[in-house]
Amino acid sequence: MTNFVKFPFFEVVNMLMSTVDINPSLRGTATGVVFTTVTLPVTNFRYRQSMNLDWTFADLYQAYVPTVRSFSETCTATKEQMLRSFWETFTATKEQKPVSTNREC
Repeated sequence: MTNFVKFPFFEVVNMLMSTVDINPSLRGTATGVVFTTVTLPVTNFRYRQSMNLDWTFADLYQAYVPTVRSFSETCTATKEQMLRSFWETFTATKEQKPVSTNREC
């Protein structure tokens, strides 16, 4: 059930952050902070409830900093790799471009 909330929320946050004109590294970090701030407490609460563990407010944000750091590094690296791949494909000469073997139109 949690994923039905997390994935659409991520898409909304990512879409909104793509309209902000800042460095992609900062954008990835900001996306990570917003996404983690909202979803990590839900994930940690569900985990602690499933294990029948007591919890405090601090437990809900357990591992917050490593999660934000990991999320922002992954988000930034993925976007940079996609952009680099697109640019290489876009700027390739006719001889370098892959030929489509799909002849159906």
